[in-house]
Amino acid sequence: MTDSPKIDLVLSDLEREIDKPEPFTVVLSKNKRITFLDPFGFKISERAEIIDLYEATKRGDSDDIEFLKKILSPADHEKYVAEDLPIRTHEALVSRVMAHFQGALGDSGNGTASAS
Repeated sequence: MTDSPKIDLVLSDLEREIDKPEPFTVVLSKNKRITFLDPFGFKISERAEIIDLYEATKRGDSDDIEFLKKILSPADHEKYVAEDLPIRTHEALVSRVMAHFQGALGDSGNGTASAS
């Protein structure tokens, strides 16, 4: 019998096996593109903040610009703000982004996020 424990899983192998969602990319005017970050790409230490911002934005308790600031790179956030969209367009875009995130984050434990 050996003193070394059997290795059941190597984390780098697991990370290669995991399906990753397609990025959510939006083309702005003049063909400028912004890409929203993968909701599962955040670190565990950021999870509570992301979910809290997501839920507060969904309820209307938080400024959706704060949520967008967190899920866009600084350069993409700057492009988005510079676009100065009409409120109607902004609201429709936020709704689409929220739906994209709901697929990953679920709905307060009752949503569509996969249990596996």
